[in-house]
Amino acid sequence: MSAALSEIYTVKRAVINHGGTGVEAIVAAVTDKPITVLDYVITEAAGAAAAFTWKSATTALSGAMALAARASLVVPEARRGLLQTAAGAALNIDSATVLTGHLSYIDWTSGRAQTE
Repeated sequence: MSAALSEIYTVKRAVINHGGTGVEAIVAAVTDKPITVLDYVITEAAGAAAAFTWKSATTALSGAMALAARASLVVPEARRGLLQTAAGAALNIDSATVLTGHLSYIDWTSGRAQTE
């Protein structure tokens, strides 16, 4: 079995603190590097049902993901990553409600291939 990305690359962490005003950056763009999300926890914090979409700058990385009021979604580490932005693009979240949580991610030079 091949190694998980977290065993090869430096894992970084980010706080999700979305104010409920549309698209907000969770991880700022890094020149010539994609951002790969390994895991995340997200909670609807405003007391209303919500939907959110992960984005690479303005391009959707996921469909609209629904959360019930005050619900949490816990997504454990994926060995190869869950989502990946384009090189040089910020990892954004788009929602019309308040979301909180955290995530783990890696970034690397765009020319470096993932191991098998």
